Amino acid sequence: LYQKEVMFYSELADTVSIRTPRPYFAKFDPESGDFALILEDMGPARGGNQLTGCSLAEAEVAMDEAAALHGPRWGDARLGELGWLNREAIAPQALIEMFGGIFTAFKARYAEVLEPEYMAVCQTVAERVGAYYAGPAQPITLHHADYRLDNMLFDPQAGRWPLVTLDWQTVAPGPGVLDVAYFIGAGLTPDLRRKHEKDLLARWIEKLKFYGVKDYGWDQAWPAYRHYLFQGVLTAIFASVGTVQTARGDAMFMTMARRHAIQALDLDALDVLSQPDSSR
Repeated sequence: LYQKEVMFYSELADTVSIRTPRPYFAKFDPESGDFALILEDMGPARGGNQLTGCSLAEAEVAMDEAAALHGPRWGDARLGELGWLNREAIAPQALIEMFGGIFTAFKARYAEVLEPEYMAVCQTVAERVGAYYAGPAQPITLHHADYRLDNMLFDPQAGRWPLVTLDWQTVAPGPGVLDVAYFIGAGLTPDLRRKHEKDLLARWIEKLKFYGVKDYGWDQAWPAYRHYLFQGVLTAIFASVGTVQTARGDAMFMTMARRHAIQALDLDALDVLSQPDSSR
């Protein structure tokens, strides 16, 4: 994770248009795992807050910045040549095999906190996690994979830019629409999301054209959006039991699980995971 973040700033930040802090020093020692990263001061700024959510205007800026990340490296096969970028902390197959135990721990911890109808969505996703990782195919680009409010600063350097994005430990080649579904599902309150979800996705699609993406439209994006929104459910389950438990952490993970479960129910998205995980 630390190597990925250092190498993103060293090798990839200048190849995309998303706003990030300028790195003054970035170095990773693969033998010891030690690293140092000194970044440009972004203050004063407003940190995004996963618990309260964001405004429509902030979500629109996040869609513009998502396109600025995804567009410049859209369909770029050279991403597959970077060994450090393609090294996963946990391979999908390994995660699939261990997910039953992970969900058992999640349910034991949060059964009295998360509403039963939303816990039922989490359980269905856990049972069909293999189907999630099986598709659908999308153009590969550089995606953040944890594109959410807690990793964002709004109006950095007293408004010099509208937004900068932080925390590049999970950056990887993958479908850009995953970042979009992940952000919209957890970053907006359900009522605001219901009103503007499709418009925000359409805005991202349109902004991609600025970076030369001409052959990607709604018919490709919408089915993939409904599928990849489950990244938020999986993250809530996996990360909550894989990190040190804190009061704010519990509140954040429950907010994520709840909002993405509501999103899945609103969009009848469980249908896209129609084939139960064969490994269970």
